[in-house]
Amino acid sequence: MEDRPPIITVKDSPSPSTGEVTPQLESTKPQMFRFLSNIFEVIVPRDHTGSGFDEWPALLERADGGLEIGKALRTVVSILQYLREKSPAIIAPATKVLADGSRYEPWRLPFGDEKMLDFYLDLLAADEIEHDWTPDALRLVGNTCADLDINRERALAKLKLPALLDRLQEEGKASIAIGVLCNLCLDYELAQVALRANRLFPSLITLLERRCYKQDYLPQIALLLDVAIEDFNPELYSDTQAVTIIHQALTIPGVDIETQVSLANAIVALLKHEQIQKALLEDYKLSIILDLFVFSYTQDAASTNYFSTSESEPPLHHPVQDPEDEAQLTALRSALSAKLWDMTALTEFTIKYLPASKLVQRLISWLSIDEPQMQVCACSILRNVASSDQNATDMVKNFKVHWLLRSLLEDVSNLQVLEESIRLMKNLAVPAANKKELESFESVTLVWSNFESPTLHYAAASLVRQLVRGCFDNVYRFLRPNTSAKDDSYASRLLHLYSNTNDPAIKIEVARTIVEVWRTANSGNSEEVRSRVFRVEKAVRELNLRPDEIVKPVVAMIAESGNQSLVTEGWFGLALMTSSEEWGEAVYNALCGDATKGVFKAAVSSEDAHSKDRDNARILVDRLLKYSVGLLPRHKRSPDDAR
Repeated sequence: MEDRPPIITVKDSPSPSTGEVTPQLESTKPQMFRFLSNIFEVIVPRDHTGSGFDEWPALLERADGGLEIGKALRTVVSILQYLREKSPAIIAPATKVLADGSRYEPWRLPFGDEKMLDFYLDLLAADEIEHDWTPDALRLVGNTCADLDINRERALAKLKLPALLDRLQEEGKASIAIGVLCNLCLDYELAQVALRANRLFPSLITLLERRCYKQDYLPQIALLLDVAIEDFNPELYSDTQAVTIIHQALTIPGVDIETQVSLANAIVALLKHEQIQKALLEDYKLSIILDLFVFSYTQDAASTNYFSTSESEPPLHHPVQDPEDEAQLTALRSALSAKLWDMTALTEFTIKYLPASKLVQRLISWLSIDEPQMQVCACSILRNVASSDQNATDMVKNFKVHWLLRSLLEDVSNLQVLEESIRLMKNLAVPAANKKELESFESVTLVWSNFESPTLHYAAASLVRQLVRGCFDNVYRFLRPNTSAKDDSYASRLLHLYSNTNDPAIKIEVARTIVEVWRTANSGNSEEVRSRVFRVEKAVRELNLRPDEIVKPVVAMIAESGNQSLVTEGWFGLALMTSSEEWGEAVYNALCGDATKGVFKAAVSSEDAHSKDRDNARILVDRLLKYSVGLLPRHKRSPDDAR
C-alpha cells in the first residue's frame, strides 16, 4: 500500500461553509492577487499613508506577474487589518480567495513568513463565534501547515485545539476540521502530543459514531486514529464501544482497502489492553476479531456482517494484489492471530465460549478451509478451548475435531499448520477418555521422515508421549508392527528419530516417551502389571528391537540433562524397565559406561533424606541384584560394584 502524502489540500465545496479534503496538490498558479484587487477596489483607499498599503493596486498587479510576492502579502495583511475595523463584511470574500490561494504549494511558506497565517490565527483566537469567514480561515490554516513544521509551530502556538476538535461533531464543519488536523499533526510530534492531550481519540470516536463526515474523509480519519491511539486510555473506554464503532466504520460498503486495513490495525492496537480484551469476551463480541481475520482474505469487510452470523464463511477469493498490499494483509493476519491467542488464553474466554458455541464451531470450520494462516489461527485458539478436560472431551466425542486434524496431517505440507495441528491434538489427548480415539501413530510418526523441521519433530514426539501416557491400548499399538515391512514400526521410528537428531529437546522427549511406555505398563494391580510388562517385552522382541537401544535414550537423559525433575524421571523409568534378566542386563551395561557410572554411584549413595533419585536408584539396584545370577558370570562383578 502506498503511503499517503502528508500534504492534504483543504478545498472549498460549492457551499462556502464546507470544505473538501483531497490528496491532490494544486500545481497551477492562481490569480489570487487579481481577485483580491477586485474585492478591495471600492472599499480600500489607494493612498493611506502610514497604514502599509499605499499604491497597493500596482503592487498586487506586479505580484500576479510573480514579482515582490512577499511585499504583496504583507500589504494584503495590512489591508485585512484595516478592513477588520472599517468594513468587516469584506473579510469573508477576501478570506475565500486567500484560502484558495493557500492551495498553491509555493505560497505556503510565504503565507507564514509574511504574517498572513498569524493574522488568521489571531482572528480565530479572538472570537469563538462562528462567522461566515471561519471555514475559509480554517482552510487557509490547514493548507498553510501542510508539510511545513515552521507553520505548524506557528499554528500550534495560537490555534484553539478544543474548539477545532469540537467542529468534528458538527455535520458540515467536520470536513474542514479533519483536513486541518491532518496537516497540523501528521509527521509532527509536537502537534500529535497536544492533540492527544486535548482528547483527540474520544473526539474521533464520537465523529465515527455520529457519522458527521462524508465517506470520502474516512481515509484521513483513519490516519488521525493512528495518531490518537498511542495515548489511548482504556479506563475511559473499558467497554467495547471504541472497537465496535471503528469496526462499523470499517464495514461501510465502498471503503477502500487501504483505509479498511488502517482501521483494522487501529482495532489491533486497542487489543493490547487487557481491559478491552475482557470487555469483548464479556459482551460476546470476539466474532468482530474473527471477522477482521476473514476480511484479510476477502478484502470485503462489509460482507463479514452477514457471514459472522451464518454457519459458513464467504468464499475466500484472492484478487490480484500489489506485493505491498499483500504484505500488509499478511501482517494484519499475524497481528490478529497474536491478539486472539492472548484473548483466548484468558479465563473469561473458557467460561464464555464452550465447544458448542457458534464462535468455537466457526473456528472448527476453519480447519477445513485451505488457508494456512486461518488453519494455524484456528488450531491455536482451539488449543485454549481444549485446556479443560471437559471441553477437550466434548471436542472429540461430540464434534470429532480429531478427524479434521488427521486430514491435515495426511494432506497438508505447510510446516506451521502441521505443528499447530499436532499441538492441538496433544491438548485433546490429555483426558484419558480421548487417548484411544486420538491414536494416529501412522500419520504422526511419518512427519519424522517426511519433513525436516526440529520443532515439528519435537511436537510429534511430544504427542506420542501424551498418547501412550496412561493408555495401555495405545502402548500396545505403538509397539506393534505398523506395516508389512518387518523393520518398520512406530517404536523403531521413534528410535530412528533419536539417532538422527542433534536437538537435545527432541532426544529428551524420546526418552520421556520410553519412560511413559513403562510407566503405563506398570500401572494397575499386580496381575495387570505382570501381563502388561510381559506383552511389552514380547512386542519389543517381535519388532527385532534390542533392549539396549531402548534403554540408551533414558540413560543419556539422566547423564546429560541439567533438569533435576527429568533426572528423577529417568531413574524411575530405568527402575521400571529392569523387569527381567534381559532388560536388567541392558540397563546395567548402559550404566557401566564412563559417562554414567559416577552418576549412578552418586545417586545410590546420596545422603539427602528426601532424594527421589536415591530411592529410585536403590530400587533399580535391588532389581539388578534380583537378576545377578545371570549377570555375574558375564561381567564378573559383585553386588557392591553397582553401589
